[in-house]
Amino acid sequence: MGWFAMLLIAVIVGQEVRKVRRIKLLILALLLSTLVGTLRTGWQYFHGIGTELVSGQPDAHPLTMPGLVSGDIIQAINGKPTRTVSQWNRALESTAHDTEARLRLARGAPLAISELIVNRKELDEWLSVPGNFVTKGTPVRAQGHFYHYIPYAGQLLVIALVAWGLLLTSSKVKALMSTLYGTVFLAVSMALWATVTRAYLVSLILGCFVVISIATTRKVRRLGMIGSLLVLVGATFWIEKERKMGWIAINDPGTQFRLLMWKDAPRIIKAHPVFGLGLDSVFVKGKELGLEAYKRYPLVGHFHSTYIQLAVDTGLPGLAIFIWLIAAYFLLAIRVIGKTRRGDYFEYGIALGAFGAVLAFVLSSFIHYVLGDGEVMAVIWLLMGVTIAMDRTIEREHVTLTELTEN
Repeated sequence: MGWFAMLLIAVIVGQEVRKVRRIKLLILALLLSTLVGTLRTGWQYFHGIGTELVSGQPDAHPLTMPGLVSGDIIQAINGKPTRTVSQWNRALESTAHDTEARLRLARGAPLAISELIVNRKELDEWLSVPGNFVTKGTPVRAQGHFYHYIPYAGQLLVIALVAWGLLLTSSKVKALMSTLYGTVFLAVSMALWATVTRAYLVSLILGCFVVISIATTRKVRRLGMIGSLLVLVGATFWIEKERKMGWIAINDPGTQFRLLMWKDAPRIIKAHPVFGLGLDSVFVKGKELGLEAYKRYPLVGHFHSTYIQLAVDTGLPGLAIFIWLIAAYFLLAIRVIGKTRRGDYFEYGIALGAFGAVLAFVLSSFIHYVLGDGEVMAVIWLLMGVTIAMDRTIEREHVTLTELTEN
């Protein structure tokens, strides 16, 4: 229930934030804190998170040390840091006479940290094999300070679109602030790019294009379409390089798990159409329900779609209520965009950015159970609340102005 209770953020912000100045402070705090977080991600790629073991000839010379595989990242040896190759060399030298090497090990995506003790002689022997070497280790997929790259990517997505909306509206009136918004957008987008999360990358491209289409002229819209296509092509090559797959990878185990869950969903929804199974019941009753994905894979997971998950958990009425809520928000957001179009750049930019962020959330929710990622939903509900607050603030200021004019 925790993630659903956060809906109250939209109610509280919409009711209690009554001045544009407070809205500005909330949004600036959101953007700046996210920017600081992306600096950590950038440092992880620039400086590295450890020393990666690479087997140059994996077939002829596999890692002989039990528990280690090529690509493992070592962050410390016997308590000596090995965050860089130079630190690795110093740690090897200072522990040369130790019989064992206690390794702090980082592996995989999401990054898993563990400790492993290996024979020091075996480690030295592996390093002496031609073709084996160590290099700077970086995350396979960026996850910042989060526990997983998916919620990290989801939060970056919606905040990038907030910065994008403000960047578009501030470029001609506030050079300093425009530089700030541009910096945030670039940093957040690069961090999102490093997560290599396909659905969120596509949602970012589409969200940016829709916001451009609303805020600019037909000529700029055409340029935006060309730019979006070029970015999409670049993203395609990036996905192929980093994940060795295309946008739709049927043979990918993750994709197969998702498709199997979707295949079983209609059967479950048909059996429980009104009230559903209950929130997250599939984690407990998955095997009892005969889910094919649970039979084929040693994994307990959700349905990887907000809409399917809601239909299974809460029934069709629950899904209908959620769709109604999102539709009502979009109608409100469009009204606020119209009201702020010729007003203050910040109000107009926030209206556009919040609209684009929620649109990206809606699009990515077809592929991901975003409603279950509290880190993302906290920002979504905040932006919805900000849109409500702006609508109320604009109406109140309009009434005040009318009263002053009449007097």
